[in-house]
Amino acid sequence: MNVVFFGFKRQGIAYLSPAQASALQGAEVYANDVLLNITGASIGRATIAPPDIAGARVNQHVCIIRPGPEVDPRYLNGYLSSPLMQKLITEENYGVTRQALTKQQILDFEIPLAPLPEQKRIADKLDTLLARVDACREHLDRVPAILKRFRQSVLAAATSGELTREWRSELALAPTKIGGVPPNWSVRKISQVGRVQLGRQRSPKFHSGPSMRPYLRVQNVFEDRIDLSDVMHMDFPPADVERYELKPGDILLNEGQSPQFLGRP
Repeated sequence: MNVVFFGFKRQGIAYLSPAQASALQGAEVYANDVLLNITGASIGRATIAPPDIAGARVNQHVCIIRPGPEVDPRYLNGYLSSPLMQKLITEENYGVTRQALTKQQILDFEIPLAPLPEQKRIADKLDTLLARVDACREHLDRVPAILKRFRQSVLAAATSGELTREWRSELALAPTKIGGVPPNWSVRKISQVGRVQLGRQRSPKFHSGPSMRPYLRVQNVFEDRIDLSDVMHMDFPPADVERYELKPGDILLNEGQSPQFLGRP
């Protein structure tokens, strides 16, 4: 989760004691190492280790690639992140339930190696272009907050009856509200108008099995949309499939974890 394309996500970093870190010296990160996710739904994501991460360790889901002096780390990271290599990495995964790259597969990756000065020119150009992309993204990142405020104001008007006030007036329905809702509306509990099913708890025993299926987490459920960029898989026996299977028209509501995720429908 910390390795993202052309960036490093610090949220959720775990920490080890000095004794634990000492036992993992073979997995120590140096500045400008190329980090590559080698298992799971995020397989193939690559980034460069920033200088302040030097001395960290990686777990078994991340591979460290330490370029030699003839390779610019930015060039190597750019090529590993390219559509061509991402397609190859996807094809290198054998079996539906085994999303993993072996060390030998990674060692056998072929890289078109330009002369070092040209690598640096390519990497510099990439840095310039990606900086523009980041600037655009910062502007676009402000849009969801504006849209959220607008959406919430529309929802407030809709659920209070204000959105259909003129329609009710045309039908000669009284526009006054009783207890916060129009007089021709009723108030029901969720239990009276639908069924509620909580999701199944994750457990190591479900990490693999004969009936692997995608499942959604709070990270996939946003207000009025579903993000399928990082979907994990879990073993669901037939009885569980029937119980937890999503149907068209279901409403998903985040009911736990961090406050920023809670309540998103």
